[in-house]
Amino acid sequence: MSHLADYTHRSSYTQAAFELMVVCPSVRYKVLEFIGEGGFGKVAKCVNMNTNENTAIKILKYVNDYAEEVEMLEKLRTLDPERNNLVRFMDSFIVDDKFCIAFECLDRSLLDLMVQREERLTLNEIRPITRQLLVALNALKGIGLLHADLKLDNVMLVNHQDEPFRVKLIDFGVALPASDIEEGMIAQPYAYRAPEVSLGLPISEAIDMWSLGSILKATRNHLTQERFSQTWTTPGLRNHTAWDPTVILQPHREPLHEKVLF
Repeated sequence: MSHLADYTHRSSYTQAAFELMVVCPSVRYKVLEFIGEGGFGKVAKCVNMNTNENTAIKILKYVNDYAEEVEMLEKLRTLDPERNNLVRFMDSFIVDDKFCIAFECLDRSLLDLMVQREERLTLNEIRPITRQLLVALNALKGIGLLHADLKLDNVMLVNHQDEPFRVKLIDFGVALPASDIEEGMIAQPYAYRAPEVSLGLPISEAIDMWSLGSILKATRNHLTQERFSQTWTTPGLRNHTAWDPTVILQPHREPLHEKVLF
């Protein structure tokens, strides 16, 4: 029997660490700690009790989010995650009415690294990151997918101590096939949003390239947690939201590029 549901009744993730087990049809996972939280749900760092391998389990709140992300991840199975610098999708399952997706466990996000270092990245550090993300985006374009949520948080270091600046692209929760694009739809976090998205113009896989450019500019800035908390406050919008020019004009939704990226 799974005790995964216990964590939803606790005020702190860490109180539940080492106490929970996630049991799916073929694998038992022991929850070590909760390492992330967002509007989608939470992410737990677990150990696979069959293989003793660390695993990241994304626990989603809503079945539609779960179904859509799993659908995109199944499309990614046609790509080699190592050659194409994409997170390795391992499994998906439902337990105790919680919708779970298991991934390889990575090190930390590019944002976390920048905040911890409190200094900008050098050009010699940025170049390999750029190459790897270009490979990832080219692979996605090859199978007709837009990531649509490219940001510092979704670029993960694999193992920074052993493989410095080896990165992978994660989080395909709002990814969509290029064939599903509708004119006027809004995608991407605001600070990384391509102009054609904000203007309600036709869009393509090129919007991910704009986000990549925003990421690369951000890596040349000195970023602290305090500065990030004060300026990076505009949430991203999900896909399939009709474009509304009044949203762009609202003062609290002013472009964040000048504050953070440029």
